[in-house]
Amino acid sequence: MLNVLCNGMALTYQQIKNLKPKNKDYKKFDGEGLYILVRPNGSKVWRYKYRFQGREKTLTIGTYPPISLKLAREEHLKARLELQQGEDPSTQKQIRQGRVKSGKSSFLEVAEEWFAKNEGRWKENYKKKLRSNIFSNISKGFANKPIDLIRVYDVEKEVEKVDARGAHYLAGRFLDNIKRILNYAIRRRLIVSNPVQFLTAKDITTSYEQRHHPCIPVSETKQFFRKLNKSKSNKRHVLALFLFALVFVRSKELRMSKIIEFDLKNNKWVVPAQNMKSKLNKKEEHVVPLSGLAVKVIRELIKLSGESEYLLPQENDGSKHMDENATNNVIHEIGYKGRMCTHGFRTLASTTLHEQGFEPHVIERQLAHDENNAIKAAYNRAEYLEQRKCMMDAWGEYLEQFIDVEGIINERN
Repeated sequence: MLNVLCNGMALTYQQIKNLKPKNKDYKKFDGEGLYILVRPNGSKVWRYKYRFQGREKTLTIGTYPPISLKLAREEHLKARLELQQGEDPSTQKQIRQGRVKSGKSSFLEVAEEWFAKNEGRWKENYKKKLRSNIFSNISKGFANKPIDLIRVYDVEKEVEKVDARGAHYLAGRFLDNIKRILNYAIRRRLIVSNPVQFLTAKDITTSYEQRHHPCIPVSETKQFFRKLNKSKSNKRHVLALFLFALVFVRSKELRMSKIIEFDLKNNKWVVPAQNMKSKLNKKEEHVVPLSGLAVKVIRELIKLSGESEYLLPQENDGSKHMDENATNNVIHEIGYKGRMCTHGFRTLASTTLHEQGFEPHVIERQLAHDENNAIKAAYNRAEYLEQRKCMMDAWGEYLEQFIDVEGIINERN
């Protein structure tokens, strides 16, 4: 889906629903080889056309509507990841269905072997805790899964179950131990790469966001903005919250932004490297594509900024940028104290965009999350800009149904 949603050819839910049968089979492509086949009897089937070892092959994903557009894209992404790992998606599907045997050891067998080879150098108390953390938490299905068929989403599911019990620290340790076992499998030449090498507990567990950055559930988006539209708070602060929602950057990145950073003719904002957060001691500028609605909000905020260089200056001192409390106080005033904050728009956007079927790597790149691998980070900086432009436009259109920008601008002029 790197280009699925952003090449102008992507299918929409309504288009799929409106596809009518013809005298013979025909295809409608969603992108990257994923298409829906419409048969004369009216049935619709999702398929993925790809090449493996020089041969063109087709993977049948399933029928529509039981397999929705979102599910089809998820299965398509899984198949593409298998291809990247040198595996044939069709063969892997047969293995999962039990029609073909993998021939590889199960995760449990490899875990037991890893434990036996290393326990001699561990203290008794550590061995006991380690065994409990691993073998008490893995499900039967995961334990019996062939080691070469384990994917990121399998591990995420296992770790999320531990986290859901409130055992946030143990969930992180559980993930670390799964990584260790998979790395051992690489050394044993049972797998060629560790699918969760770059996955961290913070990527999976919800505890961090819940404690520090509260966010409303997606189902409350409409109600939240309805209350914000009616807020009698400072016009600039309300518009700032609209913009936070539209661009979902970190709070300081927008609060410290200067008007000169915004290229409204080309609908983009370049966040300077010094304003970016990074754990890797290698900060770089970040391009934020701007939707039409975001541009409209920015133009109004520029009018309100007076002679300040900042897009969001302090109310009584234009030489300083806006304080974080200014926007959070508005959220408190409309009744969402402890349930939503400025930073929460990042979580809200991420959750909604994932649910709408956007490519996870595109979302992560837009969120400007660090990559632990330098080569992968460089690759990601060079990729996804067109896809991100499309995604941000779609996000702006989605929020436009809830945000009353015109009302705020006109009512308070």
